[in-house]
Amino acid sequence: MKAIIIGKYGGPEVLEYAETGKPAAGPGEVVIRTRYAAVNPADWKARAGKLKLITGRRFPKILGIEGSGVVEVTGGGVSSFTKGQHVYAARNYTTGTYAEYFKVPEKNVLVLPDTMSLKDAASIGVTGVTAYQCLVRHGRLEEGMKVLVNGASGGVGIMAVQIARMLGAEVTGVCSERNMDFVKSLGAGKVIDYNRTRITDMEIQYDIIIDAAGNLDLSGSGRILAPRGRLIKLNLSLKTFREQVRTGLFGRKKVKLVLLKMVKEDFRWVRDQIAMGNLKVVIDRVYPLKDCREAHEYSESLRARGKVLLEA
Repeated sequence: MKAIIIGKYGGPEVLEYAETGKPAAGPGEVVIRTRYAAVNPADWKARAGKLKLITGRRFPKILGIEGSGVVEVTGGGVSSFTKGQHVYAARNYTTGTYAEYFKVPEKNVLVLPDTMSLKDAASIGVTGVTAYQCLVRHGRLEEGMKVLVNGASGGVGIMAVQIARMLGAEVTGVCSERNMDFVKSLGAGKVIDYNRTRITDMEIQYDIIIDAAGNLDLSGSGRILAPRGRLIKLNLSLKTFREQVRTGLFGRKKVKLVLLKMVKEDFRWVRDQIAMGNLKVVIDRVYPLKDCREAHEYSESLRARGKVLLEA
């Protein structure tokens, strides 16, 4: 099969479109014929070697932590899936989704309803479920709360604006001027152009701040965080880890580092909301698998409005 393989860490130039062995399904595993693999910031951070504690130093590697496709074969003991089903799947970094086929544990696979396209399904996890877990599991969102989404036109931000509004919050989105009308169309009651307004100087306080852009910290944004507010961070860093530990022990304002967790009920909730049309999936660009370098360059430029996908 064809796959995108890296033999070392580095820039987009280390991504190679090459032939490799097709995975075999072991006990409790499902092999999926890939239709779409999502390109996420975690992928190009892993490619660059910024997540070595997670990805290790063994090569070659196939990147990609989520994708959609069709069940090809099931391993021993798998009873929930059959050949031909349309599914979404999430996985770790050991054998990724940037390939014509990938395998995952049965528990990481979600059957798709007939009303959901495979293209839309590739957005369930890293954008949709991460946004949901930020707001509900870590932010403890309640109706009427004030929510600020920093980076509202990106993948997680787009979903966070919609989910927060759906659950009854007052939502403010932060983005560039060119995306203001777009973010407002997602349900944000107020939209701020970060080039014109320094959000950390505002007088209003928010119950939840989701920093999808990755440029806020507690020392700078603490004054716009409500007395029992939560600053939700998505980027794994030593500084964020330290802030989470410190605020977990002292003070009422909390910093929470959110990394996507495989909670099946969360995935089902997001899947169902997309299928019913309550959540809008926004896909910016779709690249052929062989053009993965260009897809990484575009995603890494931070200009994308919504998801970037690879089509296998």
